[in-house]
Amino acid sequence: MSFLNQDLNPPFYCLFYRESQLTLGWVESQQGNKVAVWTTYSPKSSLLTLNRLELFWKPPNMETERQEAIAGLKARYEDLLQLAQTCPIEELYELSAPNVESSLEDLVNEVFGESYQMHEAVSLFVALEQDRRLFKRKNKHYMARTAEAIALIDKQQEALLKEQQFARQTKAWIQELEEGRWTEKTASDEQKLWLRQILHLLVDGKSSAHWSRFAHVLSLKQLGHGESDELFLLKILGQAGCRPSFGRLTLLRAGVKYDFPETLDDEVKGITKTSVATSPVAMQAFTIDGSKTKDYDDAISVMEYGDSQVKLVVHIADLSAIAKDSLLFQESLKRVSSVYTVKQNFPMLPEVLSEDYYSLRAGVARQVVSFYFDILHDGRTTLQAIKQQTIHIDKNYTYEEADELIEKQESFWGELSRYLESVRLLRLEEGALDFSHQEVEIEARDPIQITLVDRDTAANRLVEEIAILVNQTSGDFFCQNQIPALYRTQTYEVLQEPQEGESLSRSDVKLGSSQTSTTPSPHQAVGCLTYVQNTSPIRRLSDLLMQSQMTHFLNYQKPLFLEETLMGYSQQIDTRQKAYQRATRDLETHWKFKYLKQHEGETFAGRLQRNLPYGRVEVLLDAILLTFAHSKIDAPHQQLLHFKIQEVDVEHRTAYVLCAY
Repeated sequence: MSFLNQDLNPPFYCLFYRESQLTLGWVESQQGNKVAVWTTYSPKSSLLTLNRLELFWKPPNMETERQEAIAGLKARYEDLLQLAQTCPIEELYELSAPNVESSLEDLVNEVFGESYQMHEAVSLFVALEQDRRLFKRKNKHYMARTAEAIALIDKQQEALLKEQQFARQTKAWIQELEEGRWTEKTASDEQKLWLRQILHLLVDGKSSAHWSRFAHVLSLKQLGHGESDELFLLKILGQAGCRPSFGRLTLLRAGVKYDFPETLDDEVKGITKTSVATSPVAMQAFTIDGSKTKDYDDAISVMEYGDSQVKLVVHIADLSAIAKDSLLFQESLKRVSSVYTVKQNFPMLPEVLSEDYYSLRAGVARQVVSFYFDILHDGRTTLQAIKQQTIHIDKNYTYEEADELIEKQESFWGELSRYLESVRLLRLEEGALDFSHQEVEIEARDPIQITLVDRDTAANRLVEEIAILVNQTSGDFFCQNQIPALYRTQTYEVLQEPQEGESLSRSDVKLGSSQTSTTPSPHQAVGCLTYVQNTSPIRRLSDLLMQSQMTHFLNYQKPLFLEETLMGYSQQIDTRQKAYQRATRDLETHWKFKYLKQHEGETFAGRLQRNLPYGRVEVLLDAILLTFAHSKIDAPHQQLLHFKIQEVDVEHRTAYVLCAY
């Protein structure tokens, strides 16, 4: 309570805070420690405790009538505000020592002298309360701020004004977009930046640097697929003509990078101008890959084959010359791997490198890391050598072409396939899983085409076995030489044993997550005691790291990377790979539902894979493995059923189906 008048009895004027606003009132009566106050915001008086009153004083004319005082509150307060504007606050600040407490009466005496008028004291109080820039209040006293404190306040005020301007501008631009007054094509640079910030907000959510300001202005609470706040932001971008597709948004959220920075250009040009240093070794070399592949990173040569053994050489594109302090290496650390989607591929390395300079394309000489193996007829293998050398690529075979060569037993192909099948059988004896391999191939055209591709062909098994052989051998190499490495591990648990004469199916096994570790551990799923990915340095960071580690040791008898460094890379790789895998699964599911949307009302043949918790079933619908919301289906596993597609919601990825037994 104010010191100015200690023994006042109603009636009198007072100042108090109501909802953070300084308010003028007329106190008519007192009841204990409470007073009845009339204000301009209520037609009747309100009770306030005495400690709520910041200042109170007797009217200059004690004969002031109650009605006149109440009716004149608004005008009197406006007069006080005008008087407060004339108070010499800055002069008072110059006369005051920083951080020294002064009472209001001290300050009033300093400005107006000891014979001050009550309205002068009140106006100074109002001035001090309305502008806390030069003086801060501590209880009933005031202290002049330091110059540093004032500078900080000015900075905060500037930021506040910017946020207020941002809020006004944001609401205005949203209104203008709704009215169709501009789009991204006609937007100013400032508006384009604003649209990019909204996109970043959709991608990063609450971790976005723009979350707090947009969340405050637009009352955002949660961003996620199907959430109302997300749909609202997508609507804004849609009105501007730049709404991201589901695929683009999904990939951006997974951290997929669309473009390479221009800062790489000079370094990449320098690499491409470097010619092959040595003449090719005299051997024929072939690749086997998909028909659309451009980034060939492994090839094979068969030096000898016969009844007792096959001498196989596996060539891996040599990228070990990429220095670990180079910009290209740093960019690879950010990307971790190439990402392949239905509509677009996102390489780990610029295309001029991944699809040309390093790619093992037919008709060119390439530097490689070659693994020389002897494979016996019973499946036992021996590593004879690992060499860095140059080879000439004779042909890029597709899987279909290689299957034909194996079937016709041309040249070494039939023998190589049989020998590698013996290697596979040895792995199975060590506990490797042997599931049938079928992949969904989606063609994003109109109409969308989906086919189920068999990956159990002889050529596919041959390529898979060669990759496992190199990776297992690499694991043994690092472990035996005690070189820090990134080991790939995976465990599994058999949920139920298959019936006699049958092999394990996916539904019989619970697979653990595949992980990267610097500690040698078994990869049970492929039946290997140690396993280091070392066959795809063009496509995977882990392979690039391990190839560099291996070749550096071979050349200098010491590792390139310390274990602590690899541990850091390991965490980064696992985190990013999981995000990529989720994104590619989500995209594949999205295209499957778009495909089903084309066939609403039609009936598909399908087989129950398994009943899932929470009223869901997993069904193989022609070539499409999907999870539907459906009550439990009491049908034998793999029994042929019929599903009628009732309604498909692509945006929310849900489908309503009827099942006919």
